[in-house]
Amino acid sequence: MKRKGTVVKGRMILAGLGCWLLLAAAVVAQDAVPVLPENEVTLQKIKDVLGTAMIKSEFDEDGDLMVTSDLAVKIFFKLDTEKKLIALFSLWPLKADVAKEKKLALVNQFNDELIFVRFCMPNETTLWCDYQFSYEGGVSAFTIVNNYRLFLRVVTGAVLLKDPDDIIGN
Repeated sequence: MKRKGTVVKGRMILAGLGCWLLLAAAVVAQDAVPVLPENEVTLQKIKDVLGTAMIKSEFDEDGDLMVTSDLAVKIFFKLDTEKKLIALFSLWPLKADVAKEKKLALVNQFNDELIFVRFCMPNETTLWCDYQFSYEGGVSAFTIVNNYRLFLRVVTGAVLLKDPDDIIGN
C-alpha cells in the first residue's frame, strides 16, 4: 500500500516538473523572437516576413511592395533607408463632384478621431493614408506584421465606417 502512494507522488513530481519545463521553454521562446538586423532590412525581406504570416504581397511597377487584402484594400510598403523607417501607405479615390471643403473636413475628422494613421489630401481626388515606424537597431517579424494589420484595420475602418456622406470613391 505504501509503495502505491510513492508511485503516485513520483508521478505528481514528474508532472509538475514537466509543467515547469514547458513554462520555461515558452519564456525562452518568447525572448528568442527573431530580429531582422538593421542592415538586412529590405523590401524583399519584408515580403518574406509577410509570406511567413500567410500575407501575399508583390512588387508594383514603382518598386514598392504591395499587399492586397481580402477586401481589395491595397497597402504599400516603402523604405526610407536614410531615416531607417518602414512606411506603410494607402491611396483612396475621392469623388470629384464633392466640394473640396467637405473633403478636407473628412480628412481632418479622420485625423482628430483616429490614432496611428495620418490622413491627408495631396490633391482634390486622392486620400493619402500613411504610417511609419523605425527599424533602427533591427525589427522583429512580429512588429512588421502587427503594424501592417493595425494599419489595415484603421484605414479600412475609416473608409467603411466613418464616411457617412460617401465622399470616398470605390
